[in-house]
Amino acid sequence: MNTSKTSERAIWLEPIHLHFHHGDSIEVKLAWGHAMKSMRAGEPKNLKAVVINPSGQESAAKIIRDNENLYFRLVAESGPEGIYTVQAENYGLHSNQERNCQWAQMLVPVGHHVHGTGRAANRGMEIVPGEYHDFHPGDEIELTVMLDGKPVPGVQVQATYHLYEGEGFLHNFSTDEKGKARFTFDARGHWLFQVCKKENNTSNTATLVIPGVR
Repeated sequence: MNTSKTSERAIWLEPIHLHFHHGDSIEVKLAWGHAMKSMRAGEPKNLKAVVINPSGQESAAKIIRDNENLYFRLVAESGPEGIYTVQAENYGLHSNQERNCQWAQMLVPVGHHVHGTGRAANRGMEIVPGEYHDFHPGDEIELTVMLDGKPVPGVQVQATYHLYEGEGFLHNFSTDEKGKARFTFDARGHWLFQVCKKENNTSNTATLVIPGVR
């Protein structure tokens, strides 16, 4: 597997806590930069964020700027126990007037030892995980890359984790004809998966973070 240093800058989500309890406010961190290295340059300007509860109901998340200006906090109320999907989006224009659409997703457990599967938001580009549970090094995860609800075959997926001391992404692999790929975790940490696809003068970048591989 190869290291890459040429990927788009992106937004991604990271956990503040690894799980929440019924009635807690869900809080996650939104960062931006390259390969889980945060930077001040390129701050997202047009952020929106939603939380999708286990039954599929969607609500807006409050976006709070951190005082150090290196990340935002996304806050939303939780309800019943289960897997919640947090999705953030940001839009902008490149210097060549190409539209730049960034999407970030993370699953958040409410309750102890909650299992489930990823849920497609069917909005923009996204990396949807299959079966979701507590992961450990050596465990495998299935990912499906989708754009506006349709699988994306043959797209490159890049992966790294927040404790990786090198530059760029540690792993590269591609989706199959059904837009699916499988990945085996080989280290502890919060893992970031990222895909980029240009279509109709739009650059789409999506990230998914699987937190707390241990």
